[in-house]
Amino acid sequence: MAKKRYKRPLPTINKKQEIFKQVQNEVREANKRLNKLERGYDINRAKRNPKTGRFERPANTSMRKSYKSGTWSSKKLKKRLTTETTKAWKEGRIKINENMTITQLRAVQKATRQFMKSVTSTVSGIERVKKETISSLKGTLSIDEEEITEEEAETLYDMLSDEDFSTLVNKIGASTAWALIEDAKEANDTENQFITRLSRYAFKINDETMKNKALKIYEKYVI
Repeated sequence: MAKKRYKRPLPTINKKQEIFKQVQNEVREANKRLNKLERGYDINRAKRNPKTGRFERPANTSMRKSYKSGTWSSKKLKKRLTTETTKAWKEGRIKINENMTITQLRAVQKATRQFMKSVTSTVSGIERVKKETISSLKGTLSIDEEEITEEEAETLYDMLSDEDFSTLVNKIGASTAWALIEDAKEANDTENQFITRLSRYAFKINDETMKNKALKIYEKYVI
């Protein structure tokens, strides 16, 4: 005789409220971190002078270093929370409500936790990653740290861990790959124009696998 199968009971309202409160607390902490990223810190803040023992500001003007929402780790967070099913991002912050399903709340929770664990979810983390990224590519790309914009530093960081970009680097080298992408951006290449550019300077795109890799590079770093 076949055993009776019992369906797992659906979560009760109390269970959903419990999950909502848990996610709400985590969202509150993540939004605080987003606030700190945007607020940043004063580069010219006062430092202790070892000779006088007094705290002195190197310059009279306050200069703040900050990172707006939608950059570095918050860019991935925004992407995960602006899907058709989640819709939990509004005006640069995470927004949840009690009408969300448990599936939606869990998705928000997962994205929030990934953001909080990321090195580039803090100003100091971003600064460290930028310095390490530029330093590791300085010789290869023949770049000057002072000339790199915030956007370029972020793009370089993303590229380093990107399998598709690595394919391009392995074919033509990091310096040429970077120059090729910059040229494509300046020329405002379409998909077809970028594929033609790659075929001319990098590698022949003669199958679907290579074409898909080329389109991924285009979508991530050109448009």
